[in-house]
Amino acid sequence: GTGPAFNRAVTVVAGSGLRTIGAQETGLYNRGSFGPITLSKDVILFGHTTYASTFGGVISGSGGIICDSDPSKPGISLSANNSYSGTTLIKSGTVAWNQDVFVNTNSPVGNGSSPVQIGGGDGSANAALLCRGYFKAFNRDIIVAAGTGTRAFGQGGDGSNPQFTMNGNIFLNRDLAIPVYDNYG
Repeated sequence: GTGPAFNRAVTVVAGSGLRTIGAQETGLYNRGSFGPITLSKDVILFGHTTYASTFGGVISGSGGIICDSDPSKPGISLSANNSYSGTTLIKSGTVAWNQDVFVNTNSPVGNGSSPVQIGGGDGSANAALLCRGYFKAFNRDIIVAAGTGTRAFGQGGDGSNPQFTMNGNIFLNRDLAIPVYDNYG
């Protein structure tokens, strides 16, 4: 079977405690697909399934997203031109994007000024931000968090001649792998 499909709007309201949206593995083909989300605080996007948890609806509002997925699973896919203003934090696992990311433009990783960080605060999990398209641009700064887990940013395509262009600063607090080949992640 398939996992939950939430195509109705979800609103994340301010208050104490973290909010979590996503899918937990309960069967071989369980997966999540999620519609528009409005944030007024940070939210955890959870992707611990055999297939990627796909967030295809626009994520908007004043909060940020904390992407938390099992590094051995496909992770989280962001595909809308999101307008949220908070940080995109890839705490663990893989986050895939398939559109151009420009400064001052809404993109899968938030509005044009949203910070992007690879690796969580404790830094013990593997974290990757990978392009799943061809001839794509990523024109934003990236912060690579310290810690012991592997950090990766680059191309994770599934066909021939993958490439992307990075035109931004990378702030390194540890090593960063930059893969540019097929079937990474």
